[in-house]
Amino acid sequence: MLPTPRIIESLQAIFSIVYAAETDEIAVNCPYCTYRKMSEDKTGHLHLNFVKNAAHCVKCDWGHPNLRDWLKSKNFDGILPLPRPSELFVKPEPKPYQLQSAALPKGCSLMSRIDQDEFAQSLLDKNLDPDDWVNARCFKCTSGKHQGYVIFPFYENNNLVYWQGRAAWEGLIRKANPSKSELALGRASWLYGWQPDIPPGSHIHLCEGTLDKISAEKFVRKHYGEDHFVFALQGTAFSFPDGIIHPLNTQFGKLSSIQPADVNILFDPDAIYKAKGLAKQLQLCDFEVSVSELVNGDPNEVSDEELKSALDNDWGNSLLSKLQTSKI
Repeated sequence: MLPTPRIIESLQAIFSIVYAAETDEIAVNCPYCTYRKMSEDKTGHLHLNFVKNAAHCVKCDWGHPNLRDWLKSKNFDGILPLPRPSELFVKPEPKPYQLQSAALPKGCSLMSRIDQDEFAQSLLDKNLDPDDWVNARCFKCTSGKHQGYVIFPFYENNNLVYWQGRAAWEGLIRKANPSKSELALGRASWLYGWQPDIPPGSHIHLCEGTLDKISAEKFVRKHYGEDHFVFALQGTAFSFPDGIIHPLNTQFGKLSSIQPADVNILFDPDAIYKAKGLAKQLQLCDFEVSVSELVNGDPNEVSDEELKSALDNDWGNSLLSKLQTSKI
């Protein structure tokens, strides 16, 4: 929710700069950071919460338990009578679903099964085979800004909505993505592998990266059935709707739209606590959730035996029981 213009104007008279986030808080530059022997606040660390009637600086930790009294001392009510909470915020209209069109980097060509160059070798080294990169419609970028990257396109209804690049040789940043200026929506809007026509009641696995998704999906569909699908988050964060963003522009909204029978989280070993945290969030949203714990590597690195063992041990076990144990 957004602060009303008159509240912004009144606070600007005191603090000069006001940062209006899409929450119940308004951020301003903290006047106490320098007094508490920290650098001057220039990016709005003091959060004013009129609903809770409290102020707190996340930088210097200054706070006040009665925001209204403190603002009276700053002559806020002399500029404008202190508003009631219902007068503070306006609710914008929800944004419509936005299926953006992205463009591949210049210098790209589609990879084929017969490729035997450095691009192909970089994927072979990650346990992908020619069928994998052809099915994923991977491109290799041989010139331009992203020269040296294998490009994994993200499609929805055959529309290119996003892409991720992975370096094919040393000396490059490991991953590349489109610049923000090229996109209408950021990467948090997309689930790699999601399509709106996935049948309701499917079994869904969530992993971190594109290579994880490709390897894990090939495995689960072979061993567990064609109604198993794998989506990649491109990290461990998971985007939720906030009342303004259309649900289908978030990962949670995309997951919910197919009404999965259950959700399995298959993160890398170093992200097991993030996996368990996400599992708790999804369980609270009435999903049946399980976490499969790998020990020796990412889903695209471990043996089939370890991957099957992790899934067999955890797959189908609901957090309704797991939350009562120390494992989750």
